[in-house]
Amino acid sequence: DGKYLLWHHISQMFYADSENALKVLPKITIDHIKLSPYSVMRVNLAAQVLSSTMAATLRVYGGEEMSETANFCELMDKFFDCLNVKSDIEAKKKLKPNMRPYTSIIDSRFDWLEKDFLQYFW
Repeated sequence: DGKYLLWHHISQMFYADSENALKVLPKITIDHIKLSPYSVMRVNLAAQVLSSTMAATLRVYGGEEMSETANFCELMDKFFDCLNVKSDIEAKKKLKPNMRPYTSIIDSRFDWLEKDFLQYFW
């Protein structure tokens, strides 16, 4: 769509947030931004960066320029939730309906994975 998906957007949000006393991104640390050969293997760092919290922060503070990076973060957050299905209790506790257990082969998340998620990468 003529918009950019840049790591610089995420690092820019981290550095802007680190200057504030009240953090919008409290889980994001310098380890998330300055990647080492070890840190690139840590899935939890990726999940914390590519989250709905980061997407919302990019939308609110980054504006239209960072909208595609926000879309990507939101997309990946939902994808991680679809893969990390646990229990109804955990899904309700975390307010993440995509973490509900699959109970049917016609679950709408399968359609989303096929039609929205995979199509994003084509």
